[in-house]
This record gives sequence, C-alpha cells and structure tokens, in this order.
Amino acid sequence: MGKVVTAASAVTVLLLTLSGCTEPPPPVGSVPAPSETPVFASDEEALAAAEAAYARYLEVSDRIFAEGGIDPDRLQEVTSREFLATSISGFERVQSNGWHSVGVSTFDSIELQQYDAGAKLDALTVYLCDDVSGVDVLGVDGASVVSPDRPSRTLFQVTFDLDPRANTLLVSGQEVWGDGSC
Repeated sequence: MGKVVTAASAVTVLLLTLSGCTEPPPPVGSVPAPSETPVFASDEEALAAAEAAYARYLEVSDRIFAEGGIDPDRLQEVTSREFLATSISGFERVQSNGWHSVGVSTFDSIELQQYDAGAKLDALTVYLCDDVSGVDVLGVDGASVVSPDRPSRTLFQVTFDLDPRANTLLVSGQEVWGDGSC
C-alpha cells in the first residue's frame, strides 16, 4: 500500500498530487476589496491569528480523517474556496481507500514569513512544523497503512487569506518547504 503521512498531512500529500489534475472551481460572486486599514496591528497579532487559524484547520481535518473522510465540506469554515476544492478531492480519496485516522496532529515552531501591515493585502504566510507522531492511519482491515519511514515532523509553508465575513484567517495553501525537515 502507498505511503501515508498523517491525518492532515496525508491529506495534504494527497492534495499536492491531485492538485494538478483538477481545475479550480469558477469564482462565485464578487471578490471583496482589500481592507483600507491593516487587519492586524502588529506582526505578533498576525502570527497569533495564523496560529489560531491553523489550529482550527487541524482540528477539523483530524475529525474528518478520523471519520474516514466523510463530509469534507466541513472544511469550508477553515479554508479558502480554492483550498477547499483541493482538500475535498484528498478526502474523497481517503474515503474511497477506506482509511481513517486515530490520534491528533499538532504543530509548533510557527514563524511569520510574510505580512506587511502597511500593505492593503489580506493575506499572510507562515512556516511551521506539522507533527503527526501521534497519528496513525488505518485501513479497512484495521491495520496501519503508515510507512515505517514516514517523517513525524514536516516543515510547511502555509498561506492564509482573510475571511471578510468573519474577519478571521482561512488556510488558503500548504506546501512542504525546502526538504521538509524541521
């Protein structure tokens, strides 16, 4: 069986391999104009918001994966529309393989990579180490499908967009950064 990384990270790996195979959905409605004033008063505030948003994303992703990929639309509360489409594709694959996870993903070493409070952009980027050492992925037969050489920690670059309706951050992208080593 193929290598599975983690609950959230396994889906991310699946998403990375599937993202080139599907076209993003057409835009719906109008795109909100950038805010006139900075969303965050400081880099520290921006980083804290990104940390909270990623924690919510992992919580929802872990729950969906633990339930075998059922109802991945729940990610719409924590992801951008574009990233949601990719995520749903990944969870559909999880569901078709009969996988589910046990345990929870965590992260640490979060570092602000890009946010310019003076710019009128509603996006930011961080680096973080995703830790899946407490997660196992089980197949239909209940046996682990995780490769024995799966890294337990992976360095990601994560981007966020502002949800103007709730003035919160949504995960809009995630990719392995560098060689992935934390």
